[in-house]
Amino acid sequence: MPFYNEAELLEHSIERVIKSASDCTPNFEVILVDNRSTDGSTDIAMRAVRTNPRVKMIRFSRNFGPTVEASMIAGLRHSSGDSAAVVCSDMQDPPELLPQMYAKFLEGYEVVFGTQTGRKGESLFRKITAYVFYKFIAEVSDSPNNFRSGDFFLLSKRVVDELKDFPERSRYLRGLIAWVGFESIGIPYVKQPRAGGRSKSRLPDIVSTAITGVTGFSNTPLRLLLFFSAFTTLTALIGLLVVFVIWVQGQTVPGVTTLIALGLLNLGLNIGALGIVGEYIARISTETKQRPLYIIDEKFNL
Repeated sequence: MPFYNEAELLEHSIERVIKSASDCTPNFEVILVDNRSTDGSTDIAMRAVRTNPRVKMIRFSRNFGPTVEASMIAGLRHSSGDSAAVVCSDMQDPPELLPQMYAKFLEGYEVVFGTQTGRKGESLFRKITAYVFYKFIAEVSDSPNNFRSGDFFLLSKRVVDELKDFPERSRYLRGLIAWVGFESIGIPYVKQPRAGGRSKSRLPDIVSTAITGVTGFSNTPLRLLLFFSAFTTLTALIGLLVVFVIWVQGQTVPGVTTLIALGLLNLGLNIGALGIVGEYIARISTETKQRPLYIIDEKFNL
């Protein structure tokens, strides 16, 4: 369970996760991953660690980004069970579904993911943008991708072991899980309002995650640039042919303002194309540096 500055709800969240895990099996562990909280959340987590040996904790050396990707990977790498589930501390994904997900795992499924059928407590804008993004990445992804699944899933040890070996730094975990494959099944649920506090995800963070998801699992944007280039080149050739015919007929070619506008449009489109190419180059730069996803400061009960 990743968390960052969730003092208002963390104690209650830990209790709910422990209860749900114990409903699955008496042999469980709860691994809390602290992305270097500053609001007292660490003290709350430490109380749970001291009073319950099943509760364990990892604390990063600093905050490693606003998304939960690094925290989820750290938790999965330190898990020791035959299966591992990820539950975010805001409780928007209800941990009470864990017994149902665990039952599917016992039936033989390697990946059990929550399938969102609704999103309570969110603005219409957030719902629409989330739907459009997840639908888009599901369509353009080079691997199967359920666009209604989020960061709420249960994985077999075999899948966890495969994910541990992935060397890439720019990660979009739900995409990697889909890429790995194996037998999977969805459990429908309605995403709930936050149990307390405010979301730490800002719009730039959400956009960054979206870009990572698209560039990490699809070359479609680059292919679209090729098609667009061919289209604009053909259009320009036709335009030049029309201008030449008019010139041959001895007529004045009007539309200087239009040409200027089209020139500026072309400039803007070229800059946008460079931006898309730049995102892919940035991913290459990140991967070649080979820096770790996170650095752990302390571990407790592990």
